[in-house]
Amino acid sequence: MYYKVPKRFNCPLLQIAFLILFLLISPVFLIAQSEYALSRQDSALLDKNQNLYRENLALNNKKEASRYLNEIAQIYWEHNHFKKTIENFSLSMQLNKELGNENGIAMLNNNLAMVYSDLGNFDVSLKYFQETLIARRAKDEIVGTISALHNMSVVLNNLKRFDQSIEALEEATDLAREIGNTELQRSCYGMLAETYEKAGNVEQSLYYFEYYKSFHEMIQKETVKKVNKDLNEERLKNLLIETQKRNQELELYAKERELHKQEELIEEYDSTNLTLLESLNKKQMYITILQQENQIKELSAERVALEAKKRQWILWIIVFAAFWLLVVLAVLYRAYRQKRTDNKVLANKNQEISTKQEIIIAQKTELEVAFSMIEAHNSSMISSINYARLIQSSMLTREPQLGALLPNSFVLNMPRDIVSGDFYWYAAKENKIIIAAIDCTGHGVPGALMSMVGNNLLNQIVLNQHITSPELILEEMNLGIIKVLNQESTGNQDGMDAAICVIDTGNKKVQFAGANNPLIYIQNNELKTIKGSKSGIGGISNKKTDSQYELHEIELNSGNNYFYIFSDGFVDQIGGASNRKFMINRFREFILNNHATGLPEQETTFRIEIEKWMYKKSQIDDILVIGFNIEN
Repeated sequence: MYYKVPKRFNCPLLQIAFLILFLLISPVFLIAQSEYALSRQDSALLDKNQNLYRENLALNNKKEASRYLNEIAQIYWEHNHFKKTIENFSLSMQLNKELGNENGIAMLNNNLAMVYSDLGNFDVSLKYFQETLIARRAKDEIVGTISALHNMSVVLNNLKRFDQSIEALEEATDLAREIGNTELQRSCYGMLAETYEKAGNVEQSLYYFEYYKSFHEMIQKETVKKVNKDLNEERLKNLLIETQKRNQELELYAKERELHKQEELIEEYDSTNLTLLESLNKKQMYITILQQENQIKELSAERVALEAKKRQWILWIIVFAAFWLLVVLAVLYRAYRQKRTDNKVLANKNQEISTKQEIIIAQKTELEVAFSMIEAHNSSMISSINYARLIQSSMLTREPQLGALLPNSFVLNMPRDIVSGDFYWYAAKENKIIIAAIDCTGHGVPGALMSMVGNNLLNQIVLNQHITSPELILEEMNLGIIKVLNQESTGNQDGMDAAICVIDTGNKKVQFAGANNPLIYIQNNELKTIKGSKSGIGGISNKKTDSQYELHEIELNSGNNYFYIFSDGFVDQIGGASNRKFMINRFREFILNNHATGLPEQETTFRIEIEKWMYKKSQIDDILVIGFNIEN
């Protein structure tokens, strides 16, 4: 709703007074807008636009017809008649599509999105905002693209799809940064802070709020510069008024001089009349005197009017000066109070900092002593763990030997700590190659101890008992862990997950069995996944008489056959822009995109990818990935 200020209120003082009055009465108008009834004026305007729409449609003037439909929809929208608003915007959309008006279509998609948002139908609103975004991107309208992304984030927040909202806002922020628009950047950072707060990520919310605050302060400084410029223009305007006032005073002075001359002339006429009275007719003399008196009255009235106008100008100047003086005094007083408050807060903070500094110095001394003791203890502990790593490395399988059996293979082994709970094992037995990726309970020293148990069991089962079928190997390992850890008596539930592949080149096939861990393989550029059985190794709950590990067989195709077994460390690693897990689907896609490169080089490819994903995040688990290619 717009309000026009009458011409007589065009002075700055009354404009400000009118603005204050408007702010006081605006809630009344806002309440009135929430009602559905149309005023007489709006009803008349609605009828006029509907008639113009029908006339232009009859003349096949679709562009003008569309414009009047938009006017009709806007009137209904302002009075919350949402159904009729959508109907008229939809009719306008149809006409714009027939005209091929892309700008009109984008504008209508944006309007429909906002109407559905007002209705709380955020799913439909999001669809229309997405259409707007596509149109803005197609025409390379950067500001329009930022606006569409910003609007989408508001709807996504209402749908609690915070991750998608953050992605949209990050793109909008990058675009606003490219074009150097500080106000759009401030808006994007504010929305990012709000979205992270709603998503429960307080740290990220505060991070982006600092950006928002910095840009807000910068824009405020620019606004102050503009206000100062406006004040200078106001001073020039006042100088012009003062000049006009002086010119009017000069004109008044000139007229007063003219009046004085007229009075002198009248006196001369009076003396002349004394002579004429003796020679002229009394009646003629009376008429002449009457005319002179009328002329004197007119000049006197004009002088009175000029003096009244002069007093009015002086009054306005005094009122204007008094108002600005009050404004300046109010600003100075507020600044003085704020400064005094800030000084009190600063003094309290300084006292608090001084007290805390003394406490920190005392604590620092205690911590230095404790740190020296801890450092000595850690040095001894790390030496012991490093020695344990040497023992573990000497007992577990070495990577170069696997390369001798399978040249087209790689092993990515990244312990989280010095020693690892993940290990790989392989052996050649009865014209078969057995490869295992084992993920033991825990990591660090506890995991390393479990890995030693698992390594010994695999040596005994495959090399001594000559068992080469993967599902039987898993069953024997399960029973072995229960027995070695005496789990039936202690109730201990430690164990391990495993993925075992047996390569039978004679029969041109690969056998697989898994305990919670899967197998990913690629044949003819098609990626497939075989899930492991949902039973781990170890734990009294896994002691069963029937086979609980399923055997899978894959026939080798002609050409290349790529196989990957792994622990859960890679897919569970936290990282990325959204601070989420890498996830199995992203892992599968990464394998499909990189499998054709040389297998030995893939170890570097996988390592770079996971380090890039982690960035500055800590590694949360041991990471183990084994890949090999069998050419048939």
